[in-house]
Amino acid sequence: SSDLIINCADSPDVYETSKVLNFYSQKYDIPLCIGGGYNIHIGMVGPIFIPNKTASLDDFISYQKQNNFFENLKPIKFLTQTGSISSITGIVSNLQCMEIFKHLTGIATPNYNKFAEVNFLNSEINWIDFSKTIKIKNT
Repeated sequence: SSDLIINCADSPDVYETSKVLNFYSQKYDIPLCIGGGYNIHIGMVGPIFIPNKTASLDDFISYQKQNNFFENLKPIKFLTQTGSISSITGIVSNLQCMEIFKHLTGIATPNYNKFAEVNFLNSEINWIDFSKTIKIKNT
């Protein structure tokens, strides 16, 4: 009877937890939201996936793998856990809450098939459409 599943789990990692929640999202036809993320100075406002109506979690993961900025960088130091700057998490979570609010109420249109990268070094928000190269099913 849920209206939305929101994944904000960090452990074991966002991809593993999202895959588990995506299974239930698909099984029970409940939309799934990846509730934000942080990578150094970039905050991510996660997408909302609606089963059989929007791009899928697999589409999003595929896009992320194809566009991994960090893949070719040499690590300076491996850390099992890092902190996050509270001002970044606060801003990203407020933007995420607004997308969820739009989805749940129907007031305005959420950025379906998109996620936002919030660059805190230059104060830019870039909404990225990761569905441009996929075919979305309409039911």
